[in-house]
Amino acid sequence: MRKLAEKIVLIALICVSLIFVITAVLYMSNLIPQSQNWTDNGVVNVVMLVLAVAFVGMSAYLIYVNFSQNANIKRILLYSDCCSQTSANSNVVQNIVKGCAKRVDGLKVKKIKVHQNEKHGFVLTVNVVTDTDNAQQKVDDMRLLLDESFKTTLGLTFASIDFVITKLSSKYRPAPLPQAEQTALPPEEQAPALSQDDDVSDTEEAPQQEELAVETEDSSTEEDATDSTEQ
Repeated sequence: MRKLAEKIVLIALICVSLIFVITAVLYMSNLIPQSQNWTDNGVVNVVMLVLAVAFVGMSAYLIYVNFSQNANIKRILLYSDCCSQTSANSNVVQNIVKGCAKRVDGLKVKKIKVHQNEKHGFVLTVNVVTDTDNAQQKVDDMRLLLDESFKTTLGLTFASIDFVITKLSSKYRPAPLPQAEQTALPPEEQAPALSQDDDVSDTEEAPQQEELAVETEDSSTEEDATDSTEQ
């Protein structure tokens, strides 16, 4: 239906353009006297005004249809062969989407749109309102339900199922981080920060203590050895 409307509008636009072109050629070739005042003929003025408005309207329609990727589709082709074809109305798509939305808590469907992408595949766009903290999980559940429902009922697979969250009424409040709490305290209550020299001194003292412990152990073993030899 959409393709047929485009063809009709295109043919009408060509006819109106030819009328303007022929009129301009006749006027330039003096077949229409230039001295004639067209404003005296009210019928000609009305016809030219109507043609001008029709020309602008049809041009705008063709530009919108050919360059707009979000034009809503009223009917989806499901199956076609040499004998017949089967299509689904947009109301069927809306009923399936609303039925899946009832099975997901916290999501409410506001608007449904179906359009074609550049590869002539169907894209489903769903505007939703959510009041849950885990909106991403709810959207993923909704996408899986839609995919399974359209495959089972209509044998239809969308090229993409997009979601637009138009309103989020979440009560989630993030807990403050420890660094933020420390920064919010007065300067006298903040914990002193360790300097780089302190870190280096601590790391240097630890090996020294280990060396002293090793030396004491070695000395104790030597003394035990001398005592045993004397005995």
